[in-house]
Amino acid sequence: MHAFVGNPSLVTMDLSHNLIQQLPSFSACRKIQKTDLSSNLLSSVSMESLEGLTHLRLAGNTLRHTLLAQRLPQLR
Repeated sequence: MHAFVGNPSLVTMDLSHNLIQQLPSFSACRKIQKTDLSSNLLSSVSMESLEGLTHLRLAGNTLRHTLLAQRLPQLR
């Protein structure tokens, strides 16, 4: 996962089914729009630097906090 986290050209990211418990910072990925984090072990997700997302999948995680829609204004 860390190999592409610093890629400024990344637009789509599929990290589903990876047993991920914690996300790294995606601050270098300014163009990212679509992210699939489904079926992991996430209990929380920081939306810092992911405000440009248009699509986000989080099904199959054990999230304890509700994501605020206003933090993701582009989300469809």
